[in-house]
Amino acid sequence: MSHKSSPSEAEHKGKAVEAILAGMSASVAVAIEITNLSTYTLENPTYVSSHGVVDYPPHTEIKPGEKRACGFRKHTVGLKGCLGVLRYAIRDTERCLDIFFSSPYACIVYDRTVAVQLENVGKIYVGASNRLLEEIDHSRDKPYDFDKKKAGNSAATVTNSTMNLAVTATMIDDYRSIIRVQLMGL
Repeated sequence: MSHKSSPSEAEHKGKAVEAILAGMSASVAVAIEITNLSTYTLENPTYVSSHGVVDYPPHTEIKPGEKRACGFRKHTVGLKGCLGVLRYAIRDTERCLDIFFSSPYACIVYDRTVAVQLENVGKIYVGASNRLLEEIDHSRDKPYDFDKKKAGNSAATVTNSTMNLAVTATMIDDYRSIIRVQLMGL
């Protein structure tokens, strides 16, 4: 009998998102939990991290009804935190889901932030890049499906009525943060 993960089991190779966060050695870390309650499949993940590394890589696909997790942390040595963007292609569309995270080492100067966007990339999938990371990091508002919030405040929320899709992301305001992303139909 095969066991299929239920939406309540966000995991990476058997580890829940809380266990992923606990398993990372750095003082600054971000674990991302993605719950897919939509009709779309997320696939072909790519990521860029200008500060930090991936400890638990993202799953190659997240089907409807699945919940999966991955984890990033700051470099073991250094005074920079963890900053990056995770991109998933949305199967059978020309859109990508981008999840931006920033958990700085020194929160006196910078805020912990999370952002989500549904970017139209056209017919050819373009992976995450340093350009995308810089663009999201320095953006406050964009004319398309984008939202950015400080950690601990309200959720970053994007809706796309054409796709019948809503995406929300919340981030715990802590050095070792969990970002919870949820995709659902409108």
